[in-house]
Amino acid sequence: MPIETDEKTPRKIAIVTGGSRGIGRNTVESLAKRGVNTIFTYHAQGRDAETVVAAVKDAGAQAVALRLDADNISSLLSEDNGWIDAERIEVTGGYA
Repeated sequence: MPIETDEKTPRKIAIVTGGSRGIGRNTVESLAKRGVNTIFTYHAQGRDAETVVAAVKDAGAQAVALRLDADNISSLLSEDNGWIDAERIEVTGGYA
């Protein structure tokens, strides 16, 4: 089933903080219904994040849940990883 988008919401990617619960989750799911792919962060609610990813997929969009972990973030931002460009990296903290 193709995703219908309008001129105001072409195929885009949104980044949402705290997308596994509350307002963040509502935002991610609302964007998915409009065909917007999302990357969202979560801290400890792995099951909630998995539920949101499944709901977004059911809506016809894609979502990546990025677990906020100081080690993961500092590693990605280090100069050792400066060569990484335009990559999809799943940082799941052992959930996948």
